Amino acid sequence: MHTLVGEAATWGAQIRSGVQEACCDSGKLLGHSRQPWAADALAAAGAACLAAARKLGGGVVSRRAGMVASQLDVVQRGMAAAGLRGDNLRVLITARDPLEIIESAYFFHVRGPEPAQRTTPSLWVDALQGLCEGRALRWVPRPPDDACHAIRAVNANTTSYAALLQQLPPRLGILAEAANSYIHGLPAVASARDTAKESAGVATVLELADVFDDFDAALGAALRFLRPGVHTDDACIAALRPLDISRVRTEGGHDACLRANAPVEVRSRLSALLARLAPPWGNVMSRAGWYADLVEPLRALTPPACSDKHVSDPELGPFRQELGRLLRASDYFTQHIEPLRRKGGYIR
Repeated sequence: MHTLVGEAATWGAQIRSGVQEACCDSGKLLGHSRQPWAADALAAAGAACLAAARKLGGGVVSRRAGMVASQLDVVQRGMAAAGLRGDNLRVLITARDPLEIIESAYFFHVRGPEPAQRTTPSLWVDALQGLCEGRALRWVPRPPDDACHAIRAVNANTTSYAALLQQLPPRLGILAEAANSYIHGLPAVASARDTAKESAGVATVLELADVFDDFDAALGAALRFLRPGVHTDDACIAALRPLDISRVRTEGGHDACLRANAPVEVRSRLSALLARLAPPWGNVMSRAGWYADLVEPLRALTPPACSDKHVSDPELGPFRQELGRLLRASDYFTQHIEPLRRKGGYIR
């Protein structure tokens, strides 16, 4: 978003639970995001790109999940109160298939690359325990009894969310993550396209699948929506292109990386360790403490160049597929996640 509207963006806001949160500086509302790549991207984009982005004098709100029309009203009123042009508001809602969100979140969170997953006491673990005990979050579907029994057995004061997922057998951990993802916005993601239709010209959806299919086309369309009537300079797309992770997530990419960065003996040991994450799946999926036993030894041997924090382990493909199959076969998925996928247009 910094690349699109510049470091001195007129408007940037984060919406949580329908409440507007913004940072004010010298009378201007500034974007909340301070991504480490922003400075490099801005330099690559160049002054001409950024000047064009600011011509409208409006603002941009980036939403990683969906938002409802009433939240748009809150933002527009806030802009008007700050003396900004609310009629120029543009909302970019990024969306993804709820099934993919759960699967991706599980493998991201089990690794725990961010403070939210590593912190104790854990608000995330406490929220799941409150859901299981019926004392909180009654709007979120309760996980199955066996998952709740395992979730309630840990101490939220001393167990981080990543540690919870690492301890739970994968067949239960994926259900815990399904509920956690529900808490963190799955219903709003499913409503993203409805919001865009209700607020035509103000909000649009950027679908992750489209970004993976054709990065330049998807981001070009987003730029044209955010800056109607302004030429989409190629430099803007070029500035964003380093963020195209689809380039490094290709079939055989991990193996090729290992061949380039790991000696033969290390690759041999990795193959032996990986063989333990294979059928019969019942033994693996029901194994408590699976992460320390089966994954951490793999991580210790894998060269940093071949490890991506945004995917748990590229070499775990068959394991990921089986875990996804278990999730899709569960009653929880059929009753609560599948309707969201249908509402969002991901299944017909």
